[in-house]
Amino acid sequence: MIASGMPKAGPPRSVPLPRSHEIRLPNGLRVIASSRDVGAALHIPLVSALLALDRGSASDPTQLPGTSVLTLGLVRQGTARHSALELDIAIDALGARLDRSSTYDSNSVGAGATTAVFSQAFELFAETIREPTFLDEEFQRSRTRALSDLRLAYSSPSSLARIVAGRVIGGDSPYGHPLAGTPRSLEALARDDVFAFWRRTFRPEHGTLLLAGDIGVEDAFELARHTFGDWQPDPHPVVEAVAAPVPPARRRVVAIDKPDAGRTAVVVTRPAISRDDDAYYAGIATAAMLSGYSGRLNQEVRVKRGLSYGAGAQLLTRRRGGQFVASTLVEHKRAIEAVVVILDTLSSLVSSPPADRELNARKASLLGGWSRSIETNDGLLGALADFALYGISLDELERYSERIQAQDGERIAAFAERYIVPEPTVVLVGDTGVYASELGRFADEVRIIPAEDLDLEAMI
Repeated sequence: MIASGMPKAGPPRSVPLPRSHEIRLPNGLRVIASSRDVGAALHIPLVSALLALDRGSASDPTQLPGTSVLTLGLVRQGTARHSALELDIAIDALGARLDRSSTYDSNSVGAGATTAVFSQAFELFAETIREPTFLDEEFQRSRTRALSDLRLAYSSPSSLARIVAGRVIGGDSPYGHPLAGTPRSLEALARDDVFAFWRRTFRPEHGTLLLAGDIGVEDAFELARHTFGDWQPDPHPVVEAVAAPVPPARRRVVAIDKPDAGRTAVVVTRPAISRDDDAYYAGIATAAMLSGYSGRLNQEVRVKRGLSYGAGAQLLTRRRGGQFVASTLVEHKRAIEAVVVILDTLSSLVSSPPADRELNARKASLLGGWSRSIETNDGLLGALADFALYGISLDELERYSERIQAQDGERIAAFAERYIVPEPTVVLVGDTGVYASELGRFADEVRIIPAEDLDLEAMI
């Protein structure tokens, strides 16, 4: 499936791997500090920290999707000691950064600064986590911005197709509601809802604090004790049980009619595996086979047929179940052709498993990206936080390359046959009047929904 003139992939890069050490504070906070061997890399006077909480959008109140994302955004917008403007000025003066990330399974707050000022940046980092004020004026401003962002996302065929695909596959599970909420849920959200979510989820027993860079292990542990040691756990903890999505047992087509769209977004999607599944490495290797310039999807969709500027695939893994997504963006009149090509390309993983040369090229790309990411403090902490969040041993870092190299054509075909090819759901967002009469060839169940009538809270 790859061009005969393509150069052979080189051997995997050797990356000096750090050693990770951990403790657990009396309040339940897990602390992980990573250090590289002396002389293994050039000394860089930078330190990074990441607090990963094992509560995310899947923990949103049932009727208020979007609560988690809005809460996380607001922790930076003022504390008991600093207004939002004062925080910005203080962070800029240090040349530091504070950032945030929200997923269905976690909320994360990160910080980074030069060694000389890291302790000051870390104090501000802790302050935003432990002392946000959620002033009503900041809440109103953030909610208005979130509603504006939703309108922008809904205006993009590609963004809307992914949102609809997630809703269809997630169904009534906590993974089914849109990560950023809906206009209706955001309008209903009150400042007290945000404060209650923060109070329930931003607790030490839910968190893993990670530090890496130009800091000694014992210094990192002492900094954690000093700054977070008196952080109080929840006196009335609630055990959450997130239900996995129920996989659909039928082929479906969901088409959102958006005549003003410049092109049609095409998504082919399926339920997939949890992050801790034994098939995880086969899954990401399979997704890699389909992605990138030399990946099968891009070769078939762009290079051979000129249907689009690009096409790719992604495996989204979570605590309970996951989702496979293949996508592209094409002219309306070629949407049906694009769906056929995507489905045929996915099936080719089973009928024509990759030979060594094709697979080695994709594995080299996958491992190259991995190696580049963990060479940075932030990439390293992200990988370790992922392991911690999903109950995976930290020494999996040392086995990652080996696990990828062990994948072969047979495992790729087996994964595709089980998780990618059967009973796919096809989602299209575009001018359906151009191709509506042909959608029945892909499934018996076809739903065409005018964009102005789309109700993501009711739709399953």
